[in-house]
Amino acid sequence: MTISKNILAGSGAVAEPYEINQSLIFSQTNDYLKRIPSSAGNRRTFTLSYWVKIGTIDGTSRVILTAGTSNSDVFHHNFESGGTPDDALRVVYYASGAFQINVTTNRVFRDPSAWYHIVLAIDTTQGTAANRVKMYVNGVQETSFATSVYPSQNLELNVNTATAHWIGQYHSADFPLRSYLAETHFIDGTALTPSSFGETNSATGQWIPKEYGGSYGTNGFYLKFVSGAIGTDSSGQGNNHSVSNISNAYILLDTPTNNFCTLSSLNVGATFYEGNLKATTAASDGRRILATIGVESGKWYWEFKPLGNVANGIALGVTLTSDVTTGNLAASAAPAWGWYSQNTNDGYSVTSSTYSQIGPYMNANDVIGAALDLDNSTITFYKNGSAANVAITIPSSGLFIPVFGDGTNSGGSSFEVNFGQKTFAHTPPSGHVALSTANLPNPAIALPEKHFNTALYAGNNAANRAITTGMEPDLVWLKTRNATNWHNLFDSVRGAGAVMYSNANTAETTRSDSLTGFSSTGFTVSQNAAYNDLNASDHTYVSWNWKAGGSAPTKTYAVKVVSDSGNKYRFDDFAASAQTVDMQEGGTYTFDQSDSSNSNHPLRFSVTSNGSHGGGSEYTTGVVTTGSPGSSGAKTVITVAASAPTLYYYCTNHSGMGGQANTNSTRGSTNFTGSSKGIVSANVAAGFSIVSFTGTGAWQTLGHELGVIPEVVITKARSVQQDWYWVHTEVDGTLDYMVLNTAVPNANGSATVPTSSVFQTQYAANQTNIAYCFASKPGFSKIGVYKGNGNADGPFVNCGFKPAYILIKRTTAGTDIDWYQSDSASNPTNDGSTLMTWPNHNYTQQTHTGYAIDYLSNGFKLRNASGYLNASNAPAFYMAFAESPFKYANAR
Repeated sequence: MTISKNILAGSGAVAEPYEINQSLIFSQTNDYLKRIPSSAGNRRTFTLSYWVKIGTIDGTSRVILTAGTSNSDVFHHNFESGGTPDDALRVVYYASGAFQINVTTNRVFRDPSAWYHIVLAIDTTQGTAANRVKMYVNGVQETSFATSVYPSQNLELNVNTATAHWIGQYHSADFPLRSYLAETHFIDGTALTPSSFGETNSATGQWIPKEYGGSYGTNGFYLKFVSGAIGTDSSGQGNNHSVSNISNAYILLDTPTNNFCTLSSLNVGATFYEGNLKATTAASDGRRILATIGVESGKWYWEFKPLGNVANGIALGVTLTSDVTTGNLAASAAPAWGWYSQNTNDGYSVTSSTYSQIGPYMNANDVIGAALDLDNSTITFYKNGSAANVAITIPSSGLFIPVFGDGTNSGGSSFEVNFGQKTFAHTPPSGHVALSTANLPNPAIALPEKHFNTALYAGNNAANRAITTGMEPDLVWLKTRNATNWHNLFDSVRGAGAVMYSNANTAETTRSDSLTGFSSTGFTVSQNAAYNDLNASDHTYVSWNWKAGGSAPTKTYAVKVVSDSGNKYRFDDFAASAQTVDMQEGGTYTFDQSDSSNSNHPLRFSVTSNGSHGGGSEYTTGVVTTGSPGSSGAKTVITVAASAPTLYYYCTNHSGMGGQANTNSTRGSTNFTGSSKGIVSANVAAGFSIVSFTGTGAWQTLGHELGVIPEVVITKARSVQQDWYWVHTEVDGTLDYMVLNTAVPNANGSATVPTSSVFQTQYAANQTNIAYCFASKPGFSKIGVYKGNGNADGPFVNCGFKPAYILIKRTTAGTDIDWYQSDSASNPTNDGSTLMTWPNHNYTQQTHTGYAIDYLSNGFKLRNASGYLNASNAPAFYMAFAESPFKYANAR
């Protein structure tokens, strides 16, 4: 199968060291490969390595490999359903009337949006029972099992005997795989680890395939699933497989090295088949079917074919809301922009919740092309290769997700889609590419753990103990996992030892035996017997860590000279002159004197107030001057040395123009953007900044330095007892607030909506305060609202990345409105439960099946009917941070 180069070659494509060209869909019953070995191989030791992309998730088992033709002597390896837990990975050998092997993971496999690499290694000669059966997922060995019956030492299995071996179903034509397979190796006689077949890409953190260079043994094989030679063994052993009910049409370009968009089988109530490229909804269902990939920029093309029931309404388009899967395509609860056709006379465009008749209509088997142009904020539809309507205007920003299904609630629909994994029926418009990971733009943050991560550790009572986070944290949120200690929040702007508590409204406390320092690789903690909240030997801990400006920020101040009781320096057009400026040790600060008002006023530094005019001399450590003040390029640049003294800026020619320049071991630099100045440490790439400021007693604006509008600003008084205010714009676009330390519903706020430079707040005069500002960043963070459905099969929220951390708060009134947070380090696998904490309580970190959430490659799925997280029709605020951008994500 081929596809035009312009479709595959997106501007963001990253060459992988080893490319897989094709995969094979096992779609339905009697889709399988089969082989009967002519002679026995090694019946005690073998390895199966394969890449799989999950298709239908519908409560039935899906078999990868079976050996044997009778239930009395059968080996099978499958995704298990109808057991405990559902959708787990299982390996079984049943013989002599008993389970000789029965190993089932606690991890469940229900991420249909990306690829898993799975290795099954069996070696019954091992002396330790648990070493006789090993399963690995994405390079990591599974160690948590729901069942664990291991074989007796030296047991001989029916694998590698002269019996039928099936790939894709059970021997009795039951339990079809209904998933994609790629890069499938079987090694006869050796138990291998994943490193023989895969490796970690150091630039992206992704587990990727690599070429296998070892031997295969007597009955080993390598299936590349080549078009025209689907069952051909590429190992050189000649162990070819017969093919049943599988044509070349089932060979697709969707692979672990170029993962294509499909329909998401996480939808409730729809039936999916043929690799999630076809779907059917029930009559009167009003179903929305979402795709797996959302995009925020670029030009994209896909095709849609109605297969019937056109008169009952059928539609396609894009939506910004991933959690709503019911309601017609123009439902006001979940706006969409698209095209829907209800009968042979009507063709409509859909703009948010408004229909406009545009014609033409869709017939069954018409090919409808969708061209999404996010560079120009439009979507255009084509019918059988010809433009069907004018471009529909869509919003200018957001995560746009393809959506399909019923145009009305009057009937079901059946359709198929093609995102480019098959040859397109028609040539895409110029510049439009297929929706696949190779074409996604390279994320600005390829390794999110350098900007946010979670660290788990056990206490040891040591003083100044170093906790490694692998990054440079500026905000550390610490919680004892196995005890009811309070949540401790520290940041590098307030300084080590200054602690506040998310579950209390108390003022800041300074404790020398708490978090004692920040470093380039983590932080240090000490133990206090009165608290036991940071490093007690009988306690375990979790820390959530965000990087702001770090230890070596850069900042530029635009300098002007103004008349203010004599000439004075003024920075960034702030309202007052000769202001004290705070500079961080290790930071580099540029004082730009190119404005003409600076002529004949060279700005320099001294350890003496007013410099040479006060009897002092010029301070030159780390200082570089360039150009003539008042002309282009003129500047004074200082890189502040460690333990630098308090400095004063002054004019070498005139007395009384300058002010004080504090050099601080705490982090952050003075920002003059708002009506009040603050001290800011900002990570623009990650959309996070910390702002320290003093209240004025009136409304004041403060600079946040993010360059975009922050969706969340969390403020807390440091010097007095006062609530944590969580100000956001997510529920209805206006400025609302919640209280972090209490369980209260969302309320309307009085402040103005933040801008890309400032936010507004009000605190008492001379009161010291702190603010944490957050803005969503593609591939790294997502802030939004989803609506619950009150069902254990809850909504799915597409974040555009694999989450590492999720915080949720129901916004409406009720009894179940506490805050909730969890992380992927505490929950390394999806197992039907979630280990979580409550930010507004001091509870231990607890495992709850009733609050279960699946962390997936492109977002998270609610697997509970909890009133806290998934109350019917109740909006819930969420904030998520990435473990991996979707472009580089393995299935989870």
